[in-house]
Amino acid sequence: NPDGVIFFADSPKEITQKIMRAKTDSLNQLSLDKSQEGIHNLLSIYSSLSEKSLEEVFESVKSLNYKEFKEQLSKLVVERMGAIQERYSQIKDQDIKEMLKKNSDYLREIARKKLELIYSTVGKS
Repeated sequence: NPDGVIFFADSPKEITQKIMRAKTDSLNQLSLDKSQEGIHNLLSIYSSLSEKSLEEVFESVKSLNYKEFKEQLSKLVVERMGAIQERYSQIKDQDIKEMLKKNSDYLREIARKKLELIYSTVGKS
């Protein structure tokens, strides 16, 4: 389901909409209880992006309702994704093709050497 995934090309509006529609429960109370899977997942995302522990994040947002928390999370995700999207937009297709070619040539050479070693070890060279 594309609504459950935030893509690099998503606009800030799309990111916010996806987070605001993220599945939660009817309790409307933030908790670290893993049985509240939707909220726990959103708290984990917040923790990862803010570089704070799950407990620190929970302490800072526990008084918020789901809507307020999702709005705050949306702002953080949009901010972090903005930096990634800016860098992504600066990379030209040709740069990507060159990186892929360089890495594939490098990996092919490693694989060739490994195969030579295997063949020489089993006596098929």
